Amino acid sequence: MIVTDSFTGNATTIALTNGDTAESIVSKLNTAFGASNLKLSASIDNGTVKITGANYGSGSKISIGFKLDGVDAAQQLGFASTTAGTDVVGTINGKSATGAGQLLTADVPAFGDTNDAQGFA
Repeated sequence: MIVTDSFTGNATTIALTNGDTAESIVSKLNTAFGASNLKLSASIDNGTVKITGANYGSGSKISIGFKLDGVDAAQQLGFASTTAGTDVVGTINGKSATGAGQLLTADVPAFGDTNDAQGFA
C-alpha cells in the first residue's frame, strides 16, 4: 500500500500480509507516517481503517494506491484514488464569505453595500 500526503509531498509504503488485522494495519501505517514525516494518522473507526490528515481544506489531499501482484487493486478494496479535504463554509455578519481550509474571509462588498469590511481589499 502506498500513501501520499499532498501537503508535505511525502509518500510511504507498507507491506500488507494475509494475517494482517485492522489493528496491525493501523500500527504499520502510523509507524510509516512518522518515519516518512507524513502529516497523517491512522485509526480504527467502526471496525474499518481510517486515515486522517492533520491539514485542512480542499488543497490537502491524501492518495492511496495498492497493487496486488503488480496490478492496481485500490478500487477493488474500496479505496478512492485521492481524497481531498473540505473548506470551511459560512457567512460573516450575514454577508457572503469564502473559505480556504479553516480560514473564512469576507467577500468584497457589492457596490453600494455598507458593512464593516467595505473599503478593505
